[in-house]
Amino acid sequence: AFAVFDMDEILDDSGALLGMPLTHAGAEGAWPAYNDLWLRFAALVVRSGLPVLLLGPLLPHEVEAAPARHLFAAVRFALLDGDDGERAARLRRRGWTPGRIA
Repeated sequence: AFAVFDMDEILDDSGALLGMPLTHAGAEGAWPAYNDLWLRFAALVVRSGLPVLLLGPLLPHEVEAAPARHLFAAVRFALLDGDDGERAARLRRRGWTPGRIA
């Protein structure tokens, strides 16, 4: 069994968390803190004995640079890559609005 978290699921329909837009141009400065927050959430679950599968746009170097990286003995990565049309279709099936997908 795994705990599975999708980093997009806690964002509101406008792509914001606690009123702070994270998916819009210009939000790149907040991404390292957002990544670190997710790693800290994952570490809490791992401490309970359950492995975590974290789904998101993180690259290996971004995880390695996160302050919370030291909370994990090992981190494994997999890349699921698809074109923009397939990504948009998948998000629409999950109920995302066109504005949120853009």
